[in-house]
Amino acid sequence: GVRILSTYAQYKSDEIEVKYPSVRVAPLQNNDLLEDFFSPVARDGAGMREIQIRVLKGLSMLSKGWPGIFSEAAHNLAFETLEHAIRADHIDSDRCLIKSIYYNLFSGEDSNKKP
Repeated sequence: GVRILSTYAQYKSDEIEVKYPSVRVAPLQNNDLLEDFFSPVARDGAGMREIQIRVLKGLSMLSKGWPGIFSEAAHNLAFETLEHAIRADHIDSDRCLIKSIYYNLFSGEDSNKKP
């Protein structure tokens, strides 16, 4: 997901070239792109610390690599990922590790939501 979204961000253009004026398609929303990929993984993998850590690291890479495109959505999803992890049946050391990774990756950035 990170590779695909990175390539999308790299080639994303604000200029729209209309090739077929009769065909209308709603523009892609950055929040939807991240949510469609990361939300099910974070939710369904909530009980596995390895998955939660990978999701947080992937969101951080996208947020830092393309802040103008992905930062806000990545922060929101990282917070949701942390909430899933906190509610999952993790042992205390895993829960502390996931929280620590979240804070290390996202607390230094301008985030709207923080637990």
